[in-house]
Amino acid sequence: MKKILICYASIGSGHRIAAEAIQEALGPVAHVDVKLVDVFAPLQGSRRKITELASLVSMWIAPQLYTRAWNSELLSGLSAKLPAPQHLRRYLMSIYRDYRPDLILCTHALPCTIFGKEAAGAVVTAPIIAVATDFQVHPYWPLASIHHFIVGSEIARDQLRQWGMAANWISVLGIPIRQQFVETMAESQREKDTTQAHRVLMLAGGKASAPHATVWRAVISMIRRLGCLRIPCSQWTVVTGNNGWLKRLLTWIARDNPQVTVVGYVHDMATLLAKSDVILTKPGGLTLTECLALHKPIVLLTRGAGQEAANTQYLLNRGAAILCEDPTQTAELVERILLNGEARELAQNAATLAYPHAADQIANYLLKLLGVGDLSMNGDLREILGPRPSSRFFAEDHAAHGVLKVGIGQPDRCAAEECAGEGAQPPIAGAQPKQLGAPVQGNGDQKERVNFQTRRLDAMPQ
Repeated sequence: MKKILICYASIGSGHRIAAEAIQEALGPVAHVDVKLVDVFAPLQGSRRKITELASLVSMWIAPQLYTRAWNSELLSGLSAKLPAPQHLRRYLMSIYRDYRPDLILCTHALPCTIFGKEAAGAVVTAPIIAVATDFQVHPYWPLASIHHFIVGSEIARDQLRQWGMAANWISVLGIPIRQQFVETMAESQREKDTTQAHRVLMLAGGKASAPHATVWRAVISMIRRLGCLRIPCSQWTVVTGNNGWLKRLLTWIARDNPQVTVVGYVHDMATLLAKSDVILTKPGGLTLTECLALHKPIVLLTRGAGQEAANTQYLLNRGAAILCEDPTQTAELVERILLNGEARELAQNAATLAYPHAADQIANYLLKLLGVGDLSMNGDLREILGPRPSSRFFAEDHAAHGVLKVGIGQPDRCAAEECAGEGAQPPIAGAQPKQLGAPVQGNGDQKERVNFQTRRLDAMPQ
């Protein structure tokens, strides 16, 4: 029996959902046991509330400071020298000693760092696999300890190459999502109904409330404005998740508007997304991945900070989303893109970025590494993975390969190679409708590419 230890951090929901999606994909395999672990499980009461408060402060109150820190190679180098939190280290190491996994997979950098420090001292011998849950990666991942890195985009691969990771240690397999989205995608394409009113879905909450705080003001203002506009041929649904007070407030504001429906926590989010014509949301990695898998037009209500700002840049540069930070314009923007065909072009571009079967592909990759499937059950996992990278390799490889610098506020490789002009306007509400290019057919396993105009994120109007 082969054992896989999957570790995540319960900051928001994305890291957990990605871990659960991989566990779900591995479920039917008889000779593999999977254990799911939250690195923050030891935190109880006030400690967990402090962690959630820190997340809220960084994303909402000090977004620019958080973005700079998230993208800082200097700070990441300093943090790598700091010892891991001892109570979290003891928790993970006790699980490792009891479970004795053949493979460790991490969807967050913190457990990856903790295991990486132990691997440096030969305490942890199981290979470490990292899975990114956003479209770009930050420099805090302990690359010298990771045997293989699975990312959701070519730009993330290029970032890792820039930091010295060998190309054959990186796989662009996508961000893992739950199987229900794959099944719902097929059903929605068969049962497409064009006779009903346009359905607009606003995501203002989930299992955790704090990560969605950045869009609360926009959603409240938008619902108030909808009461005055009464835009015809549209039905608006607002999801507040476990946030009870927000649900009560929005229900009261929309009490006289039959076009607006406010719901709480939704268990079957895949069906709700599939039935919607436009999705209004914050730029969270997993939510965006689910929307892309269902080929849905996306309107971002905030640029976000840190990883969310990176996600915003990624989608805007590829014509798969529109950014609207002014709630007084959002309703008119949604109506415009639904009526002039722009939503169809956004959906077409979203389809070219989708990796709906990422969880299955990651699961198959792990099974091959474990010798279950195409490889021999007696195969040496370390021979398959290769030796752990060394600091000397990173220095030599970094100097040997000229890789484009990427990150927040910088044009990524796709933008640099494919944009039609430096002065082109990004898809921001209030600007003139953009000209989106048609997808170009690829061949083999190559992803389809899209040509369109773009501009640097830091050059956008504030």
